[in-house]
Amino acid sequence: EKKKKIEDPVLEPGVCDFIAIIGAINIGDQSQDNGAKGWVNSHPECSILEQFPPNDEFHHAQKRNVTLNNKSEWFCFPEGCRLWRGAEPPSHMDLNLKRFSASSPPNVASSIAAFDACLNCTTSFSWFVLQTNEKENDFKNMKTYGACIKFYAPAPPGIDSTQDDFAQGMRTSSDLHQGKRKPVQAKRLWVPLGILMTSNLPIVGTMEA
Repeated sequence: EKKKKIEDPVLEPGVCDFIAIIGAINIGDQSQDNGAKGWVNSHPECSILEQFPPNDEFHHAQKRNVTLNNKSEWFCFPEGCRLWRGAEPPSHMDLNLKRFSASSPPNVASSIAAFDACLNCTTSFSWFVLQTNEKENDFKNMKTYGACIKFYAPAPPGIDSTQDDFAQGMRTSSDLHQGKRKPVQAKRLWVPLGILMTSNLPIVGTMEA
């Protein structure tokens, strides 16, 4: 019997230990920012916003010694958590990203394009490996492999009342010469988010694909 060819990567149940949403929990001190388009002059705090399972108890009940490492968010955004202001989210040029080329593997190029289209912005992928040396709970020498898809999303409305261009979609202004009202696209505040997946197995390549 001819074996069925599997073209897409497959993750068996239980292979992925945690899924978490990483992002900014505030917009930082913007007193030195001039409100212009581009990178915002602030240093927001980055943290784990949501995670599943919500704690380690689920894995412990399955007799699995796995945990979501402390400060995993640092490795998702090693360049820092940066805010962007503009009518559109930052492009790959703004992010200084090298996009796929004609020589890129087809699965990598298609994955990047699919994420860009799905999230309607420029996305990026990063990965890291952490080794835990805690002797408690038998975590010593345990490796955690993390893969993170990063993107930018609009900030919630009214997040900063001191600047009227935050999270404003479209504004209208009067054209006194033509006697018409035309929509004017306003600047928005964009915040970084990341979807993090962790595993104790070296399957970063599969998670990337």
